[in-house]
Amino acid sequence: MNETTALEIYRKHLDLVTTAVWERNWDVVKQNLAVPTVLRSQDTELAVETMDDLFDAIKEVRASMVTMGATAYFRVARHAEFSDALMTRIEGRHTTYIMTGGYYALPPFESTQTLKLENGVWKGWNMRAGVRNSTLTVINPATARRLAPRPPARPDTANGT
Repeated sequence: MNETTALEIYRKHLDLVTTAVWERNWDVVKQNLAVPTVLRSQDTELAVETMDDLFDAIKEVRASMVTMGATAYFRVARHAEFSDALMTRIEGRHTTYIMTGGYYALPPFESTQTLKLENGVWKGWNMRAGVRNSTLTVINPATARRLAPRPPARPDTANGT
């Protein structure tokens, strides 16, 4: 990428990943996301440690859109700026549109995302969707349960260990 402005980098990244998600081009999706990361909706948060888990979460978001009858999905960059002196991080804000025909499948919503530069590739990281998880499954409850931190094992008091 030869872009010089944070907004242009952010816009191109959104377009690339959004198209890849919608067209199920999973290799492109994986190449342009970073882990560990945190996914957030207005009412849910999930720490994701591995690319396989992030990949599953992204596929679940797409499935949720399809279930609501979506025929198109796009994100429009609104603001982005470099957030470090080395210009290796970008904090951005965008509007997400999920369409069914020429109508909104749900009202557009604002979201944020950090991009970080890794080995010459801008990767999406720490995403926050400005929608409730009950409206759009940003974080599948089954995935959240599977990835939830487990309490430490309690010693077995029956045998004194």
